[in-house]
Amino acid sequence: SFNLRLENRRNGVQLIGAGMDSTTIRQTVTSGTHRCAVLDQGAVIEGITMTGANSQDTAGAVWIKNGRVSWCRITENTASAHGVIGTGVSFKNGQGSIDHSIISSNKVTNTSAQNANGIGVGVADTTGPVLIDSCLISENTYITGGTAAISGGGIYIERSGTSGVNYLGGDCVVRNCTIVGNKTSRNAGGISTYSLNGHQQLVLINNIVVGNSGLRDNVLQDEVNIMLNLSGYLDTSRSSNCFFGSASEAAVVPDSFVGKPGFVDAANGNYHLNDYSLAAGAGASYAGLGVDLDGVAFANPPSLGCYEYNGEGLQPVEDDATATRQTIQAAIDAVAPGHGTVHLGEGTFKIDSQLFVTNGVTLAGKGMEKTVIQQTGAPGSYDDTHRCVTLDGKISGLTLTGGRTGGGSGCAGVLVVKDSEGVISWCRITENTAALFPGGVGSEDGAT
Repeated sequence: SFNLRLENRRNGVQLIGAGMDSTTIRQTVTSGTHRCAVLDQGAVIEGITMTGANSQDTAGAVWIKNGRVSWCRITENTASAHGVIGTGVSFKNGQGSIDHSIISSNKVTNTSAQNANGIGVGVADTTGPVLIDSCLISENTYITGGTAAISGGGIYIERSGTSGVNYLGGDCVVRNCTIVGNKTSRNAGGISTYSLNGHQQLVLINNIVVGNSGLRDNVLQDEVNIMLNLSGYLDTSRSSNCFFGSASEAAVVPDSFVGKPGFVDAANGNYHLNDYSLAAGAGASYAGLGVDLDGVAFANPPSLGCYEYNGEGLQPVEDDATATRQTIQAAIDAVAPGHGTVHLGEGTFKIDSQLFVTNGVTLAGKGMEKTVIQQTGAPGSYDDTHRCVTLDGKISGLTLTGGRTGGGSGCAGVLVVKDSEGVISWCRITENTAALFPGGVGSEDGAT
C-alpha cells in the first residue's frame, strides 16, 4: 500500500500496478483538495486501487483530463464542497475513458453541498469523446440530513453552456456497465443529465441500471434510475438494450427491459447474473466487443451489464423426472414477464410431462451434444402431456428425445402453438414417436 500523493501522470506515462486487489494508492492528506491522480496527455493508469482522496474544488479523486483508466478500483473517496464534478472519477474539461473498473462507495460528505454531481463518475464540459465501458458503479452516496442538492449518484453528464456552447466536446458512451445501489438527493440516482440542449450526445447500450435512489415527483424514492426526459440528450439511434427498474424508464431507451435482472447475490455485492437472469444474452452486439469485468469474453450477443453470464445453468434433479420438470418450468415462468432466458447446464434432464416454453422465453442449453431433454412419461390415448416441448418462444442448444403422443394428441417432439412465432435453433430432435402426427416438429394453424 503506497501512502503518497500522486498527481500529473502526464506525457503518455503509464502507471501499472499488479492488479486492483494487489496494489493500492492511498491518499493520506485529508485537508483541502488532495486527489489520487490527474491524467493528461494520453496517460494510462492500470491495475490499481485508488482511495482516500478528498476534493473541495472542480474534480474528484481521479481526474481524467486526457487519458485512460483500466482495471482499477476507485473507492472510499470524498467530496466536501460545492460544485465538485465526479467524486470518484471526473472527466471535467477532459476526454478519455475508464474501462473494466469498479467505482464504489464514494461519498459527498458536506450536508449542504450544492451541485457536487456525479458521485461515482462526473462528465462535464468535455473537450473530446468519453467512454465508460464494462464498469461496476455501485453504492456511491451522500451524507443525508442536510440540504445538499446532488444529481447522478452513479453517473452525471453536463454541459454548463460556457461561452454559449451547449454541447459536449464529443459523445459520451456508456456501455455494458452495471449501475446499482447509488443514491442522490436530486434527480436520478443512476444516470442524470443536465443542459445538453437538444444535442443528442449520450449513448447507452447494454447497461443494467437498477436499485438506485433519487428524487422523482419531489419525493425521494427507490428505483429512480434515469431521468425520464432524456429525449434531448439521448442518441436513440445508437442506444438500446438496457435494463431498468420501471416500465417508464425502459421506455426511454429502445429495446430495453424492466424488472429484476437476476443477480447472484445483490445483497452481498455479487452482481454476476444467475441462471435465469433476464439480462443473460440480452444485449446488442457492437464493434470491438471484448471481455467483461472478470476478463471473460462477452458472448455474441452479449449479456447486459459488466459481467457476461458464465454460469453452469440449471442442473437436473437426479432420478426425479417430476422435480426436474418442475424446476425448469418454474424458471421459465419466472422470466416470462420479461421474455427472458433460462439456461440449462450439461447433462440429461429427464421430465415426465411436457415443458411450456411460452411468452417469448428462450430455453438454452450448452449445445445439442451436451444438454438433453428426455421425456420419460408413458403415453396415453389422446394424451399430449408427454410431448417434449410446447413452444411459443425459442429453444436452442438442446437435444429433445423420447416424446410420445397417441391418438389425436399432435406431434411428440416440439409443437409450435397457434398464432405464435416459435424459433428452434441448433437443436437435435430425435427418436420421438406420435400415433397420427409428425413425431418430430409440428405446428398449429397460424404458427410460423
